[in-house]
This record gives sequence, C-alpha cells and structure tokens, in this order.
Amino acid sequence: LDETIDTLRKTKMLKEEMTANTLMFSIFIGVIVTVISPLLFALALNLLRILIGVSATVAPALANSQMDMPFNLEEISVDIEDFKLFSYLALSVISIFASLILAIIQKGDIKSGVIYVPLFLAISLALYYVFLGVLQGFFAFI
Repeated sequence: LDETIDTLRKTKMLKEEMTANTLMFSIFIGVIVTVISPLLFALALNLLRILIGVSATVAPALANSQMDMPFNLEEISVDIEDFKLFSYLALSVISIFASLILAIIQKGDIKSGVIYVPLFLAISLALYYVFLGVLQGFFAFI
C-alpha cells in the first residue's frame, strides 16, 4: 500500500512538472511569434532603409575616387515594398505554424490550433506596424 502511494505521488509530481514545462514552451513560442519576430522584421526593414540611403550617397563617391578599396559598394537594388510583402508573408506563416505547434504541445491535437491562428496573426501584424512606426521615429532622429 505504501509503494502504491509513493508511485501515485511520483506520478502526480511528474504530471505537475510536465504541465510546467508545457506552459513554459507555450509562453516561449507565444513571445517569439507575437513580439520578437515582428520586432526583428521591423528592425531589418529600417536597416534596409539606412543601407539604401548610405549606398546611394557613398557608392557614387567611391566610384569616382582613385583609391583601391578592399570592398565594392554598389547601390542596393532591394525594393522596400518587396521586403514589406516578404515580412507580411513570413509573419503569417510563422503565426500559422506556431499556433499549430502550440495546439500539439498543449492538447495533443493539431485541429485545436486553428483557434489561435487569427489571434497570433492579428497580434504579430499589429506589433509589426507599431514597431515599424517606433523604429522609424527612432532612426529619424539619428
């Protein structure tokens, strides 16, 4: 009888530990998808804008100089609107798959993740717009 009680206590402790780990993974995936991914895409877009501006002013000056440079700097031909479209698509795909992964982790069923898709999409795209505005304002002062 004592062994059965010990086994039940160990089983209960293992279930509580599994629940805690599941919650930790869910929070980690949620934060990555809703906050960090939009922030990184917004930061990359602003970096692209800065690089386009710098290359547009520096490339002609380097082409006219007589110095031998260890690198070749030409104008960047990436369109900002194309990168925005890529960001939207990437954030959408990340949100969809993250919601399905969360459903598998939490409930063991991929079908229940469909509920999370609109929520993750809305939050990640909204934060992308917020981060774009904030970072544009920040880099405008620099």
